[in-house]
Amino acid sequence: MSFVDDNTVESGPCVTIEYAIRADGSVPAKDDLEKLRKRNGRVYSRFKAMFKQYVKTGCLPEHKFNAYTSGKGEPTICKFRGSKVHPYRIPCFLVGDRLFLTHVFKKKGQRKIVDNIEKARRIRTEHLKRVPEK
Repeated sequence: MSFVDDNTVESGPCVTIEYAIRADGSVPAKDDLEKLRKRNGRVYSRFKAMFKQYVKTGCLPEHKFNAYTSGKGEPTICKFRGSKVHPYRIPCFLVGDRLFLTHVFKKKGQRKIVDNIEKARRIRTEHLKRVPEK
């Protein structure tokens, strides 16, 4: 991926995609994407293409990108999706025109998705406490 800085994945006219940073300074999405690149370059390349399209246009087809919200006034958690053949997901959250990737996981059932959405919420909370908005 073309990095603008250590924590920026892609930048374009509509949005900038960045990695969320945990309270301990770790960057799970960056580590997970690097593992995915080594393990399955094809899926990694598909995500890379989605990121490029998203920063350029600000949108993706619904089957590639969708959102979850608790309805409790908290920010929405979104996710990039692979395909049924490669069911990888990347939860993320939007702050202004910046989209933060939290981590990567492989869908293995509905319970796994719920657990990973909760993990994404924890990472979002830690990131927002650690890094002030620009």
